Amino acid sequence: NCAARKPVTCSFERGCGQTAVDGRIDPTLWPVSPNTEWLSGCSDTRYVQVDLLSPRLFNKVLMHRYYADGRKYCGAKVEILDGNSGSWKAVYDTSADYGASENEHGTSLVFDPVVARYVRIHSSHSNLNNGAYILEVAVFC
Repeated sequence: NCAARKPVTCSFERGCGQTAVDGRIDPTLWPVSPNTEWLSGCSDTRYVQVDLLSPRLFNKVLMHRYYADGRKYCGAKVEILDGNSGSWKAVYDTSADYGASENEHGTSLVFDPVVARYVRIHSSHSNLNNGAYILEVAVFC
């Protein structure tokens, strides 16, 4: 996991920080993890952004969201900062589709290999409420 303990910023209203890359996926930690309860639809997302400190080759992100009740989330998206254009480029996007039920193994987001230093992992709300709760993100380089 090349995102472990790397610098994090995010667009979540609460809990932004190193808890997103500290390796802990305990669902009881959701109050101190990046979270929000104000998302209005699947296209209304919040993100965790990880600085990998140098350009890295990867094709998989693992996102752990609150999973204790088997909820499903929509709006999963992975973006990278394109070093050539200086703009964000989506490499994975479920849009309005809900994924499988969350569990302790997380949600694996796989895409064609890319090289990037900055990665944004987005999520929207679940089928149970308007909140998004990201416990942990991992980038596999």
